[in-house]
Amino acid sequence: MVHGRQISPRLQLLAEVLIFVIPAGSAILLSPLSTRNKIIAFLLAVVIAAIVKYFLVYSPRVSFKEEKVTAFLDHHLEILISDFQNHFDADYDLRANVMIPQQRRSIIHGENGLEYQNEKYLQIAYWAGGGPDQDIDKYGTGDRAETNTEWSIRKPAQGNCGQAFVAKEVRVAGRKPSQNSWDLETTDFQDKATRQVNCIMSIPIRKPSGGEPVAVLNLDVSVPDHQTNFRDEEMETEVAERYAEPIGILL
Repeated sequence: MVHGRQISPRLQLLAEVLIFVIPAGSAILLSPLSTRNKIIAFLLAVVIAAIVKYFLVYSPRVSFKEEKVTAFLDHHLEILISDFQNHFDADYDLRANVMIPQQRRSIIHGENGLEYQNEKYLQIAYWAGGGPDQDIDKYGTGDRAETNTEWSIRKPAQGNCGQAFVAKEVRVAGRKPSQNSWDLETTDFQDKATRQVNCIMSIPIRKPSGGEPVAVLNLDVSVPDHQTNFRDEEMETEVAERYAEPIGILL
């Protein structure tokens, strides 16, 4: 469920274009081009970035499709939780989320001057489950919430989700409730954001045609892993076929 503070699409488009244009403009400014050519190159960068961003993200057709995908996945994840608990006789509270790969491109000042940086990470895009009547909270949307947590998919991949995405296989991780950190590649921020989670199953999501993963489906609980059936291989296979494959049709 995509919630949180709503920003005007126009302001969001402007902000995202500026995020690209500012480092690009700095690179153009420091280039050996003439002043006239620098101005032309900068204006071209602004126009091209705005046009491409609009047609790929903010055009009415794309926005309508995204609304339909969001509505379907919201409903699918809610049904998934109920169906999982009934089908597998799970007597513990469950949450589910879908993480989507993201990229952040930037130009930074490094040891050798300006350097191009391309970060790749997973971030929660859709989620369901948890709440006042459960022993695990809903996904929050604050500054330090799970929905704002980034999980690198650069090797070594971070967290159970990152490792499942890179390894292209179902992964299960657990920890004792008394432990503050995971026995995984995680940061203090990631450990704190997931402090109420003690067992998680991460399933790579692929397109119907197969190939590389395009997202990750996560199921998590607050109970220790020995109280779940997450490590049952037959159940892992069925969960991947029953719940992850339908998501791959849309993504």
